[in-house]
Amino acid sequence: MAKLIDGNEVSASVLKEVAGQLREVQEKQPNFTAGLAIVQVGNRSDSNVYIRNKLKRASEIGIKAQLVKLSDSITQSDLEETIDNLNADDSVDGIIVQLPLDCKNTIDADHVIDRIDQMKDVDGLTRENAGRLMRGELDRTVFPCTPYGCLKLVQYATGAFRFPCYDGAKWLPY
Repeated sequence: MAKLIDGNEVSASVLKEVAGQLREVQEKQPNFTAGLAIVQVGNRSDSNVYIRNKLKRASEIGIKAQLVKLSDSITQSDLEETIDNLNADDSVDGIIVQLPLDCKNTIDADHVIDRIDQMKDVDGLTRENAGRLMRGELDRTVFPCTPYGCLKLVQYATGAFRFPCYDGAKWLPY
């Protein structure tokens, strides 16, 4: 029998958990404020909705989030320079590049993503983080948000804390 999952309830639970973790850090480091930069190229309406939600949720749990909105005529080199500047900014702890890029110029999005410092790669999309995940280095990996969110939904619905993986030949423990 199918089980209906209340995504809003799961989201609220995850936000509460993250807010608690952030409070623990701030108790140990009272001057710490988590900083998030969201980089948007162009003005896609669907991206605007996603970004608005990200900014709202970040604010709700005490993360200082900023939108870095760039023109749809930006060049590859200028976009990379923006990422490099955010990497060097100590007030920015995490960087999200909103995809897809809405640009008149040809931009290699994979190259842009790989410019993000792997320790600031909130979405877990850099080749370095993806490689760590593939090698099973889970203690040093930032998990990609969408698949991780799906796993959290399954965890919530089933109560399972570990998920099996299938490598094409056999089931592997996770």
